[in-house]
Amino acid sequence: KILSYGQRALKVFKPLEVSWEHASCLHVTGYAHFKMGDFEEAVLKLEHALEILKKSNIISIGEDEKWTLGHAVEALLGQSKMALGRYQEALPHFLQAIAIHEEVLEPGNPNLGASYLQAAEAFKEAKDPEEAISFCFKALENYNNYYGTNSSQAADVRRLMSMVYFDLKEFEDALCEYQSIRSAVTAHEVLFSRHLGRVKQGLSAELHNAQNVPGEFLLQRSIHKFEDHHHIL
Repeated sequence: KILSYGQRALKVFKPLEVSWEHASCLHVTGYAHFKMGDFEEAVLKLEHALEILKKSNIISIGEDEKWTLGHAVEALLGQSKMALGRYQEALPHFLQAIAIHEEVLEPGNPNLGASYLQAAEAFKEAKDPEEAISFCFKALENYNNYYGTNSSQAADVRRLMSMVYFDLKEFEDALCEYQSIRSAVTAHEVLFSRHLGRVKQGLSAELHNAQNVPGEFLLQRSIHKFEDHHHIL
């Protein structure tokens, strides 16, 4: 459906060959092709969108809209080329996406941390662990400051750092990051257990009759959802 609507919109805005609307439609159709696994077509649409965005006469739109779309196109173009194994072509797009975010976002914005993490993952896949670990440090600093050192976001970065250190054959550091993840998960387990205990203690006698079934179901589902977080290990 996304592809269908995107193609219809492209027909509407085709007369406006150099416009934000046309570039936006190309991004949408490129995204649809990416989700369908048609990465070659995604690259064609996204490169066309990027070409339009780079033209000077599109600056008439708001800067926020331009930079938001520009970042989205660069990041998705990088992912599409990575999926095709065109690593050296893909990496500059991740760097440009970071440059856009660094220019328009506040230093502590978590979206900037997400850009660093995405670049780190790309460089790891491209067999460049030195660059990968550099971006990991930037992402970790951002997430630690915004979400906290024991957050799941920080744990995601440390999980990647552990794998990058392994690639670098720095096994002590790899183990250290893995243990940091375990500590964070253990801390969350303790907090969740305390909360669950309070909830159970607060259940009134009425919750032990037939009305208790949905309440107990919700509690069990919450436990299962928490257990799913162990994927970061």
